[in-house]
Amino acid sequence: IVVTEEPRLAPYISEMRRRLEDAGLPEGGVNIKAKTNEAMGFIGRGEGIAAMAVCLLTETLP
Repeated sequence: IVVTEEPRLAPYISEMRRRLEDAGLPEGGVNIKAKTNEAMGFIGRGEGIAAMAVCLLTETLP
């Protein structure tokens, strides 16, 4: 999840996903969501952005 007021990220999401897949992440294994902060806080004032990520790790036995 990327939280920003500007720039609007919707036009870039497919390219961002493609580049992550090019880096070795499996196709369909990447989900990118763009959100705004509804004009609240430092993000809403355009002073910064935030990003949150979740990763699922699984053990593969030989």
